[in-house]
Amino acid sequence: MDLVPRRRLWLNVIAVGGLFVIAGLLAGHWATHRADAASPVAPPVAPPAALARTLDVLASDSLAAWTRAGMLAAAAAMAMLVYVVRRHRTDDYGGGYRVWLWAAAWMLAMSADAVGRLRDAWQAIWIAETAWTGPGDGVLWWAVPCLLAAATIGVRLVLDMRECRVSTVWFCAAAIVWTVGQALAAIGPMFADRLRWDLAAAGCSLAGQWFLFVAMNWHARHVVLDASGELRARKKKKKKLRGAAASDSGEGDLTTLSAAAAVAGTAASAESTKRQAFRAATASTTPTATSNLDTSKSPPTLAAKLTFGGRAAHDSAGGANQLSKAERKKLKREIRRAA
Repeated sequence: MDLVPRRRLWLNVIAVGGLFVIAGLLAGHWATHRADAASPVAPPVAPPAALARTLDVLASDSLAAWTRAGMLAAAAAMAMLVYVVRRHRTDDYGGGYRVWLWAAAWMLAMSADAVGRLRDAWQAIWIAETAWTGPGDGVLWWAVPCLLAAATIGVRLVLDMRECRVSTVWFCAAAIVWTVGQALAAIGPMFADRLRWDLAAAGCSLAGQWFLFVAMNWHARHVVLDASGELRARKKKKKKLRGAAASDSGEGDLTTLSAAAAVAGTAASAESTKRQAFRAATASTTPTATSNLDTSKSPPTLAAKLTFGGRAAHDSAGGANQLSKAERKKLKREIRRAA
């Protein structure tokens, strides 16, 4: 873990420094091969063949090939470091960390191919076994398996690297630029001279391999910080749509209306309860048949004097008589007791 830089400044310095190295390799190739593309009228002095071979970005035994092998080997080492740290993660129930072991093996194979040209040996074996060259002088024999393996491992890596956006962007950029470089090298010069076309193809390939190392470096830093508890948590912004706000306000209005209706219903039920209690008290104290009572001998009761509307009842002795204040208080106490 000590080999992983944790400061963003050093990671950016490493990324820019690698681009300067690639630019130097391309400049050396142009300086040693411009005599071949120059005008025959005044050709520049041709450099020694050994120097031209050393600075050739397309040769497998040159400084550029050694740089490719070194970048891919370093990327494989970072992928192996990620595997060692990621396998201790407790929430990885599906075992997604194993893809980093496959990625490290794949990058190590590409590092060996940068110097040993394993693709040429694979292509020659299949052409000899099947006696069929195919389109592109047998390029499909190694291009199709490489594309399938790279697509499978690449998709799995992107799914596992999506927690770190920086490493994901670098990895996607590496895949795009490297594919463009391989395509330019496969189809040959079409829109420019040979020297410029070779520089473009080699530059894209070198840049893609360097972007891959930078992506592995950034993700190794992310995994190390996550394992040590130094990774800062992202702040999630709460977004509220207008429709959601309108629905919330509508629900609030409905809630208010329902509460008001409940209060009104409670008041109405209380009022009806009081009326029923009043009627029950009146019915219990009022005689069922006033004709059977002898009003001349016994004084009328309090309930007998009360009729609907609070009017006094007319007795047989004559005269309307209204309730007094004391009688009204007594009647209210009876109604409360009955309720």
